[in-house]
Amino acid sequence: MNKKINACKFVTMFLATMSFVCTTHATNVKLDYFEFNDAAGTTFGTTAFAGWANTGVLDSKWNFGDVKQNPGGTTGTGSAFTTDGSGNMILTGLQGQTFRKLGAGTTGAYTTPLGASTLLGGAATGIYRFELNLASWSLAANGPNANSFQAMLTSAASGTDIAGIRLKLNNGASQIQMFTDSTATGFQNNYHNIDFAALTGNPAQNLAIELDYNTGGIEYIVNGVTVQKFTNFNGVAIGSFQLSTSGGSGSWSSDNIVSVNSMGLSMIPEPSTGSMILLGMGGLAAVRLLRRKVS
Repeated sequence: MNKKINACKFVTMFLATMSFVCTTHATNVKLDYFEFNDAAGTTFGTTAFAGWANTGVLDSKWNFGDVKQNPGGTTGTGSAFTTDGSGNMILTGLQGQTFRKLGAGTTGAYTTPLGASTLLGGAATGIYRFELNLASWSLAANGPNANSFQAMLTSAASGTDIAGIRLKLNNGASQIQMFTDSTATGFQNNYHNIDFAALTGNPAQNLAIELDYNTGGIEYIVNGVTVQKFTNFNGVAIGSFQLSTSGGSGSWSSDNIVSVNSMGLSMIPEPSTGSMILLGMGGLAAVRLLRRKVS
């Protein structure tokens, strides 16, 4: 009897180890990712200026939009998005927007959207994770309602929003809003709101949206916990990564300060055929070993 129990324990441990090896072998692939460990005063990188270090595998550039306000390749006063030298990017003051195209090209121009087979008609595949990790924020109490900072993914075909995370002033309080497009309208009607009574002094928030182009699934993840799921993602192929500030009923307040610890887009590898075969073969070997030990 003890012989059989020991054999079962061995097989259980063996299968658990094999499963761990197969699942951990495939780690998330950072496509465009910024951790902001740059020297103080570093801002957007363009084709003429290196800017923030990108730890992802894509060589895309901030190449479109009102980057001159930010100021798109130089540092100095008036820069709305700059690093503080302590691992954060600080957003202040000026209103504007900028994009980086995430397609197959390395010069900013893409030939196909990320994960798609053609520019307009190709169906995208795979699972993508979009992250925005906020270290802190302080919104002006007297600012216009709906003042917001947004990080978004937009489509290549039409430039419409696919998914995004925004921090905004909401009737005298602060609110984080996560949103994605659905198949119902093709527009933003999947939402998850996180409300904070205070405009400043709130805890850091690690925010992520996972988009499953294979199943149409969506997951909203806050501080490592899935808080909401949808199954109606419209699956539009990703074309660009956008940062912007908007004023709602007025301009972005010059008193607003947002500190971002990191942000970016990653691909979540699916279990490879080789890994699944390896796990299956390991299971068969374990069963045979169990039979030998018991007999």
